[in-house]
Amino acid sequence: MELAGRVLFARRLPAAGGEPAMFVHGLSWGASAVWLELMAALHPRIDALAVDLPGFGASPPPDDRVWLAAAMEATWPRPGHLVGHSYGGIVALTLAARRPELVASLMLLAPAAPQYRLSSGRHLALGLLAVPGVERLALAWARRQADPVRAARSVAAIRSIRELAAGYLRFGEASARGCARRIRCPALVVVGDADPIVPVAAVARLATMIPGSRLLVLAGAGHRLPVERTELLAREFRLLSGREDCAVP
Repeated sequence: MELAGRVLFARRLPAAGGEPAMFVHGLSWGASAVWLELMAALHPRIDALAVDLPGFGASPPPDDRVWLAAAMEATWPRPGHLVGHSYGGIVALTLAARRPELVASLMLLAPAAPQYRLSSGRHLALGLLAVPGVERLALAWARRQADPVRAARSVAAIRSIRELAAGYLRFGEASARGCARRIRCPALVVVGDADPIVPVAAVARLATMIPGSRLLVLAGAGHRLPVERTELLAREFRLLSGREDCAVP
């Protein structure tokens, strides 16, 4: 799809009269393809759109991030349900806080909630990107890659990770927690107790800040919730959206 002269790749599973729903992926692992099984499980009563974040999958990196709200407005004339995974969960949370008129409900799957204890090498890398100057060095490395497409995608990934790291240091309404407190739509937060990336405690803290939200901790589930627990998430989505009748015939 083209938005304001920029191209955004999206996977659409249309359904006439279906509830509009947008799905936002995390930093890697297949981009929008991660949602295919869940979208199929919710079809035909859900009119689904899964986007590739700028610089991921088949979407080129744009100059700004107004594309998500624009994509919802261009696709549906009414508010839609918003589902985000990992980093995409924080993107979805931010959109729901800033543009509440666009979002009917919010479902966050293993959202990259703020955490301040660097308990693994992955968390250490995230913390380092918040250090002034480190992002510049990482971007210089990315741009030296021989493949220009891979270089562009590496740059997009580094900037997204840097944005996430910087978000951990924000305070007030601009922070993830500030956005959480401004959510007014029905919300469900899901995390696996075997997630090696996102600690349950961090997600639980974020959930308590979303007014009226429900926290669901899945025993034995890891980080790849959209494919690990597809049927359960489809059922929970139907309950959250008020569409218990949208079970697959």
